[in-house]
Amino acid sequence: MPAWRFPPNILAQLRGVPIENIDRTVNPYTDFDAYANGQWRATHPIPPIQVVWAIRTITQDDTLARLRSIAEDDAGKAATLPKGSPGQLTGDFYAACMDEPRINALEFKPLQPLWGKIETVQDAKALDAGIAGLQQINISAPLDLSSAQDLHDPAHVIAEIDIAGSGLPDRDYYLRDEPRFKDARERYVFYAHKMFTLAGMDEAAANRAAAAVMKIETALAQARLSRVALRDPAVQDHPMTFAELKALAPHFDWDQEFALLAVGKEGHINIPQPKLMAAFDSLLTKRSLQDEEQTCHGLLPRPI
Repeated sequence: MPAWRFPPNILAQLRGVPIENIDRTVNPYTDFDAYANGQWRATHPIPPIQVVWAIRTITQDDTLARLRSIAEDDAGKAATLPKGSPGQLTGDFYAACMDEPRINALEFKPLQPLWGKIETVQDAKALDAGIAGLQQINISAPLDLSSAQDLHDPAHVIAEIDIAGSGLPDRDYYLRDEPRFKDARERYVFYAHKMFTLAGMDEAAANRAAAAVMKIETALAQARLSRVALRDPAVQDHPMTFAELKALAPHFDWDQEFALLAVGKEGHINIPQPKLMAAFDSLLTKRSLQDEEQTCHGLLPRPI
């Protein structure tokens, strides 16, 4: 029986490793990355505006350009599209986001209702409601309740609660003493101070608010896992019941949180970093309501 072969037209369509990207002048045993990608890098120099450059970067940029073209097309004809249709909704949303003159004219007015709610916080229950309310509009300040696959049953989706709210990239920026981390912390405090002054605070109040933000975020950083530790999925696998969550963080009103976000209490909830959740709970009793309020203010989007 003759050996079976792919038809020529099928072979032409098959694609594996793009051999035109290979630099055969490099020994793959010495530097496989340069061997596999060297020719592509030589023919695709990194543009000055890019900090990361690869084939996938070009693909992502092309996808974004296509999406922008679709949004601009929808924005141009949104008035003629059926109300509530995907094109009308996309077009109006994009047009509103790109209307810089109107955005600049409105200044802080769109955020005033949010600030007003934060400023009315006078007790722990109101603070808990404020945190849950911010999550309702997708601001994690600092709780982040989302859905995630159950690691023990991939077909099952469960609630997952993490602690967000860090302005710096990871715990090292808060805790390590190398000059680059110290410099980043100083610049971050300056940035926070600037945001508070733009919000209307005087110099002294902005200094206090920026210091409070840094203290709270540093306390949370001390309880966070390092990036190296987070590489292991098992480290973030901590399913527990609603009752166990309340026992882990008893000073937060979880009943109110789940009710406001319309999340059921049945089944398991994953807490990726229990130590961090406990640190959050501890801050609720150790920090003043004024500090917590200032931190919530700092997590809201600000114009630069």
